[in-house]
Amino acid sequence: MTEGPRHDSAAAGPQGRPQPIVRRRPRRWLDRTIGIVLGVLLGVAVVIAFVFLGSEGTIDAPRIDEGATHNGSGQAAGSGGTEKKKPRPRPVPVVRVIGGAPPPSGPPRLDFRRGRAVRFRIETDAPVGIEIPGYGVSETIDSAATLSFRATRVGQFPVIVAASHIAIATLRVQR
Repeated sequence: MTEGPRHDSAAAGPQGRPQPIVRRRPRRWLDRTIGIVLGVLLGVAVVIAFVFLGSEGTIDAPRIDEGATHNGSGQAAGSGGTEKKKPRPRPVPVVRVIGGAPPPSGPPRLDFRRGRAVRFRIETDAPVGIEIPGYGVSETIDSAATLSFRATRVGQFPVIVAASHIAIATLRVQR
């Protein structure tokens, strides 16, 4: 007897020849569904692990004590509970104008609150006229000057070079 494909004698073809037994493979849609579900679960697990484990060392990670040193009593050193922290003066932003244009990194954004004083310094390599159209501010600056005025209007306003209308900064005033 020779070995060959197995035939089922009960299933005969159209001409009476036996047909080979065909084994069906399991449906592939089930394999694909399982693979997709496992991939999504693995992706979610990686994101959760990064957020809760890996983000502690980032620059903007929140801290409860904000770097205060503690003495042995559990309080921050130097705090007797009655002293209030004085707010640090906000640094004055600097807008650099080179050849009548902003630096290659682009125009900086200056953020202020409505009702507060807007104060920023402009440093230029040549005399230049500066305008803020939304506030009616117009100044000529020889080499460096500090502009100051009250933020009365909410919105986003360009700080432009008067002669060329090139934006050298964006003033953003929020509520």
